Amino acid sequence: MACGLPVVATAVAGVADILGGDAGAAGIVVPPGDADALAAALGRLADDEPLARAAGERARRRVEEGFSLDAVGARLGALLDPRDGGVREPGSAAGSR
Repeated sequence: MACGLPVVATAVAGVADILGGDAGAAGIVVPPGDADALAAALGRLADDEPLARAAGERARRRVEEGFSLDAVGARLGALLDPRDGGVREPGSAAGSR
């Protein structure tokens, strides 16, 4: 995804969330253990360059917006910021720094 390539993955826990759901997904999700569906999805991307390019662009954008160091750092900072109700250091007063 970070390289701007579309993804073909199996529908196991969390995959749809990582790819961005159905609309605007960064790739194609197939049922686990379904080799025919996997082959069809790979063939579809190989045969449809505009589809593959668009999914790859969405994949790159998804990584940049949701999983980059800046994005993850911002979410982690918000989670741990005691001013926003996040985790506090042991012995510190609520909301103080």
